[in-house]
Amino acid sequence: CNRLVAHRGFHSIKDRSDRRPLENSLSAYEAAWTAGVGLCECDVALTKDEKIVLAHDEDFSRLALNSSHVNAKRLVRDLTMKEIIALTFKSGTRPPLLIDVLRSACAIGGHAKLIIEIKAGNTEMTAALARMLKRHPDLAAHVEAIMSFDLWAMHKLKMELEENFHSHHHDSNSSIEEEKKSGDCKESDSLYNPSTPPMPKLLLLTVADQPKRSYELWLNITGDL
Repeated sequence: CNRLVAHRGFHSIKDRSDRRPLENSLSAYEAAWTAGVGLCECDVALTKDEKIVLAHDEDFSRLALNSSHVNAKRLVRDLTMKEIIALTFKSGTRPPLLIDVLRSACAIGGHAKLIIEIKAGNTEMTAALARMLKRHPDLAAHVEAIMSFDLWAMHKLKMELEENFHSHHHDSNSSIEEEKKSGDCKESDSLYNPSTPPMPKLLLLTVADQPKRSYELWLNITGDL
């Protein structure tokens, strides 16, 4: 069946904060999820100090309260998280970390999920995203899919995720065996029956010749490659 996806959250397409939240802001996703829209799309970027932050453009000049500020014009990848926190949006908020948005999804409920887009050429994002999902399996359950127009980035991410998710499963089994040997593990313990979250769907977005109508072709590449 068809499912509605809130593109960059429930936001103002004209970058006005007086009627709706700004795109890729925490409030844009919370507004969509609490209104019953389960799926939201977001764009991610990696900061200079390797934090995953929500950002569509290469810089924040379009959304910054002071668009002429030097940090608003710098590339997101050249900014530290401290510099981004000091950068105020038109709405009075700041660009959120991906982990903060996922924590809100977790608090709101199981229906609240993200579709994460990795921009073409942003291959350094793959390892950082895979590490974050491994460290926070409870939050990984709120990632419906990860998509990109970048074929290499998606292949790289697939390998990173498979390695990390298999490692998580192996670590859980090792912990169970150790506790069973010591007599500390019971069948009723949550550790005895670990639930490894399913790996997010990976979607390659691509078009061939320029179409007469705008469309996107979504390919699921989680199968054998």
